Amino acid sequence: MMRSADRGEVDVDARVYRSKVRIAEALFEKLAVYELDEISVSEVVARAGVSRNTYYRHFSTKRSVLTFYIEELLREYLQGVEERGISDVEGILNYYFSFWGDRKEYVILLRRRLDLALDVQRKKFLEALPHSDLPWHGVSGVDETLVDLLFVGGMWNILLHWLDRGMDPKASEVVRTFLEELSVYAECLP
Repeated sequence: MMRSADRGEVDVDARVYRSKVRIAEALFEKLAVYELDEISVSEVVARAGVSRNTYYRHFSTKRSVLTFYIEELLREYLQGVEERGISDVEGILNYYFSFWGDRKEYVILLRRRLDLALDVQRKKFLEALPHSDLPWHGVSGVDETLVDLLFVGGMWNILLHWLDRGMDPKASEVVRTFLEELSVYAECLP
């Protein structure tokens, strides 16, 4: 049973989290119309329904708000991989496209800040992947960093290409084509 002091901490944590999400969502709503440097903190807090003090308690810059939200999306993605028990490359790729395809409005907005979105993905995945239960990660004596970096950047670029093409063909077809093409490259490796 949770003690009342613990319950208070959980309630505070949930309230803090909700405030941070409201701030991030308000910023994304503004990004749909304006560039990042055209958006004021006052506009964001007004839209989020929080005070400037709350904003600055959690974030130092608008970029830090974006970083928080990208990290949350990536946390949600990694949690989805784990919950679904995905343990093969094709499953990972299919879920990656499905996940981001369902959130394409964020990808479109983040595309204007590609440097940030890709940088956050790179850091988050390099931290999480070596410790995952996927069979090709955590192999003793193997430094997987460069291959992970290739996949992180490559998958983001394929995702953008797929969105440019109107999400056509279906994600599963993109994954199948990618795996076929990758196998041709793999045959050329020493």
